[in-house]
Amino acid sequence: MKSEFWKVFIKSFSIFHYKELTQSKWNEGFSYVFKLFTLMSIIALLMALPGLISFPEMVKQELSKVEEFTIDIKFNTTEPLGFPTKDPALSIANDANATKGKFIITNKELIYQPIFGVKKNFPVDVYKNVKENPEAAAKLTGLLFLFLLPSILVYFYVYNLVKYLIIVLIYSLLTKIIVSIMKKKIKYKKLLSAGFYSLTPLILVEMVLLPFSLPLFYIPFILYTIWYIIVSIELIEEF
Repeated sequence: MKSEFWKVFIKSFSIFHYKELTQSKWNEGFSYVFKLFTLMSIIALLMALPGLISFPEMVKQELSKVEEFTIDIKFNTTEPLGFPTKDPALSIANDANATKGKFIITNKELIYQPIFGVKKNFPVDVYKNVKENPEAAAKLTGLLFLFLLPSILVYFYVYNLVKYLIIVLIYSLLTKIIVSIMKKKIKYKKLLSAGFYSLTPLILVEMVLLPFSLPLFYIPFILYTIWYIIVSIELIEEF
């Protein structure tokens, strides 16, 4: 990333730089949050890689606690089902040759075609008794997880960006109302910009600790609330 991003990143930790930061347009603040969240999402994903790699082994260990677990797939379709209809990622059909998709389910086998690599076939009979075939079940679960991972990541990315945007809008509006009641002056644009830049600690805490699945509860939001209040007071005092 450009050096300008890192300059803003450092300044966002000091209340004395918020007068300068809030001179810019509010969309520049959102652009900064977008870049920061993208960077931290990549770092969080890299930190989570060991856990993702060991996921099948974890499933195998958990299945060892099961006394009985059987899976039986039986269906009959008049024509192949595709999800989505065009260029399906998941297909269900009586005959695998009659359809296409990254993941195909038939009565006889489960077929996974990765973007890169060789097509993998998993006979359904192997999974009729998961207790007797924990390794096969764990491997299939891992592939299913990899199949769903892109959708999970996209959902996570969009959900959090929208979450941060809503947080900033709510906090800035509430602060503007409180400031007006107190008969003090501050431009809403400054509060909005300050809301974006002051997200830096919140995003850092959430993304760095995310791979460890620690029970954070509302601690990051409490810290953000305190930080945003301090920043807002600093901006109000300058009028």
